[in-house]
Amino acid sequence: MTFDTKSEAQAWAGGIENAMRRGVFVSHAEAENTTLADALDRYAREVLPTKKSTRPVTYHARNVREGLGALSLAAITSSALAKYRDQQMAKGYAAQTVKHDLSLISHGLNICIKEWGIALPAGNPVTQVKRAVLGLPAAIAPRRREWASSRPPSARPRLLPVRDYSYRDLPDHR
Repeated sequence: MTFDTKSEAQAWAGGIENAMRRGVFVSHAEAENTTLADALDRYAREVLPTKKSTRPVTYHARNVREGLGALSLAAITSSALAKYRDQQMAKGYAAQTVKHDLSLISHGLNICIKEWGIALPAGNPVTQVKRAVLGLPAAIAPRRREWASSRPPSARPRLLPVRDYSYRDLPDHR
């Protein structure tokens, strides 16, 4: 850490010493020295073997590692995650894929905090990020449901009368 003046450095050191005396000091050194890629590697070794399927998690871990892997755990902020979310959406990833990426990050950071004892300066920053909005991109028109050409023509007359019924037309079986 660098400071502009000696008095700033002394004030910072005094605050740390005071917190140590009171027993409330929490070191963030491990969070500063551990990258997200390192945490994901450890997650893959220790947590993934307990999961039913590792394939989807491995895919999302690769996405996250490419986008945020170089950041230290202490440097992961809600603004960095929001920027990652927006970049992934701009690349054309589906909103659900981005949600899964953020969920992996969130679960990984929770494991870091609860199981591995790595203190993050602001807790889990994923909780402060708005998840990607599901839905179609504006450029794509909503799809129309029409009869598939593969359906036999005889099916259409049988189904048309059914479409006019509602649940209110059904007998009451209470």
